[in-house]
Amino acid sequence: MPAWFFIDRTISFCESELFDKGWTIAEEDFDSLLIEKIVPEQILLVKMTGITQEERSRRFREANHVPLDVKIFQLLWENRSFIPEQWKKEEGGETRIISFDGTVFENDYYYPRKIGMYWAGKRWKHIFFPVNSPGLIYSAVIKK
Repeated sequence: MPAWFFIDRTISFCESELFDKGWTIAEEDFDSLLIEKIVPEQILLVKMTGITQEERSRRFREANHVPLDVKIFQLLWENRSFIPEQWKKEEGGETRIISFDGTVFENDYYYPRKIGMYWAGKRWKHIFFPVNSPGLIYSAVIKK
């Protein structure tokens, strides 16, 4: 039987040690905020390389996908042993970034960013990267 994880939305991610000071949450996906519990195995990875955030949002709506937000990122980050093993795979020798598109961050100095994670040989690393990044991006989503 899969393990359910409950998402604690009473504490802001902005209070997390992962959060770089000076960043604020600029945008959040409403449907993602409604998720109260999740099983890591129900998370789908959808390849979204080389497209704009607007195009991602359109594709999510058309496919009935909910882009996961920073609180689900945090839940997985704090329970890394539950991150699905297949997320570690590279593609064509390029590391893939697992993006949590349900939250967009901003500050006074940089273009909007989102948070993601990637497998770096022996451990997971997190990254804040530009919303319209050209890298090998897979969006973490669930079906509505």
